[in-house]
Amino acid sequence: MKNKNTFLAIFYVVFGINFISISDLILRNMGAEYNMSGFQVATHRTIVVILALIIILKFNRLPIFPKIQDKKTQIIRSMFYGISMGAIQSAFILIPMTQVVSILFIAPITAVIIAQIWLKEQVGLIRYGCVISGFIGVIIVINPTNFESLNLGHFFSLIGGLSFSAYIVMSRKINNQTNLTPLQQAYVSQGISLVPLIIILFFVYVPFEIAHIIPSLSGGAIAVVYHWLFMKAFKMESASLLSPFLYTQIIGTSTIAYFGLNQVPEKNVIIGAIIVIVSGIIIGIREYKKNKKINQSTIYKL
Repeated sequence: MKNKNTFLAIFYVVFGINFISISDLILRNMGAEYNMSGFQVATHRTIVVILALIIILKFNRLPIFPKIQDKKTQIIRSMFYGISMGAIQSAFILIPMTQVVSILFIAPITAVIIAQIWLKEQVGLIRYGCVISGFIGVIIVINPTNFESLNLGHFFSLIGGLSFSAYIVMSRKINNQTNLTPLQQAYVSQGISLVPLIIILFFVYVPFEIAHIIPSLSGGAIAVVYHWLFMKAFKMESASLLSPFLYTQIIGTSTIAYFGLNQVPEKNVIIGAIIVIVSGIIIGIREYKKNKKINQSTIYKL
């Protein structure tokens, strides 16, 4: 049964992380067509997700105003999530989607350094080496030697990746002490993430039109399915085991970008993405082995 659950959890993660690429494409096209900021696009999707989660919470008879432990960390964590989502959507509008995702893969890698500072986790030479190689991979993807191709999209991608790194690390801390169910956790994160998005919206707002409704609902509905799949997956298996499979997103994003936008990844993007992915997978494997040792040690002591 354990092996069956592991296989199913991996399937949920792989399918979910590639399925969300369709939402990214829909919202990216809406932003480009109506000259909208990625932060407004992210706000539309977040509102749809929140409304859907409220319905699901009501159906499961769970409170929509749950008591939150460690409010400070929860708020900061969710604010980073909001900034990350807005920056990512902005980047999708400005540069090729595969390039954005390749740069975003730096998130689990930089999380290693943030975890050492924030959670006082020990980091060995191998993981440090992976962090350095991951940054080299991102530099290759960005290709700073070609100044003419550099724009705000690369900046937003980096901001999105670094913000998501902080979100990952703070999620680790909260998951060890939260009183919330995964469903409530997703709802709280989405709700608080609206705060930075709405603040930025004051400066980049484009009047809402009827034409925005269908892409917003479509993108939001796909995001709800994505969140549901991830909640199911992380109930079945540990994050350290599942995290390497997040890198399959490059397949879905590249496919969607090719058929939807006729975008073909350049050689430097492919090479840089491979370096970042390999670095991230090595870190993920070592995280899994480390957590497995800790769990086995705990069982032995009991």
